[in-house]
Amino acid sequence: MCIAAAIAGSAVVGAVASNKASKTQANAANQASELSDAQFQQNRLDYAPWREAGVTALGQLSKGIAPDGEYMQDFGAADFEQDPGYQFRRDQGMRGIEGSAAARGGLLSGGTLKALSRYNQEFASNEYTNAYNRFNANRDRRYNRLAGVAQTGQTATRDIAQMGTNNAQARGELGMQAANARGSGYMGTANAINSGVGNYLTLSQLGGSTPPPNIGSRLGQATMAGATAGYMPSDRRLKTNVTQIGTADNGLPLYRYNYLWGGPQHIGHMAHEVARKFPDAVATSADGFLMVDYSKV
Repeated sequence: MCIAAAIAGSAVVGAVASNKASKTQANAANQASELSDAQFQQNRLDYAPWREAGVTALGQLSKGIAPDGEYMQDFGAADFEQDPGYQFRRDQGMRGIEGSAAARGGLLSGGTLKALSRYNQEFASNEYTNAYNRFNANRDRRYNRLAGVAQTGQTATRDIAQMGTNNAQARGELGMQAANARGSGYMGTANAINSGVGNYLTLSQLGGSTPPPNIGSRLGQATMAGATAGYMPSDRRLKTNVTQIGTADNGLPLYRYNYLWGGPQHIGHMAHEVARKFPDAVATSADGFLMVDYSKV
């Protein structure tokens, strides 16, 4: 009785330990998944300023490249007249001519007027290219600055998207690990219990203990399913209510019994006794129980 209790206790301890270990693994996987998601959310917050700056710059660029936007306007006469460099140098040149004429007493003379006119024409012709280049350089500089900020926002958005993909993959893998851990725990629990049942049945065979009713129902189904064609389960460990009712013509004891998984009474032999006299009539099933081919005894 003590041995039976020890077997039962061992099965319970094994089942509990397996279940506890699987829960620990599943919880660890779930915690890792939560940490991965928390880090992703923090990354989104950290990248938000760069992404928002990029969105703002992109809006300004979109407005500037519209048909009437500043980046679509060509250099014209009005732009030339408003060019600060052109205005400054022209004014300085004219003051120089006027100052020189005044010093000679001919500020309003025809020669002075002609000199001023000629200077303006030549200066405008030479300075137009410079003003045109400054206009385009300034426009390109403003555009490139905005484009650089927009590019920064695009990079931040791309990085966040990649982080999101990595987070989803990591959480999926961790979820599978948690599921596998739980499944392993269920299998470990079942194996521990089945091992306890098998040990108890062995104890029953060796020590004469009577197994509890229906303890081998699942075991019997597996044994019947694994039986080789022509053979019937006949292991003493699979039988209960065993009573010898006589001796068969082949000299073997004849018994009446029930299988552990229920059903009607059967009449037949015990496989370990058949094996002594007719070894070719006995085989072992995949789950380790003896079977008898009654056509050979």
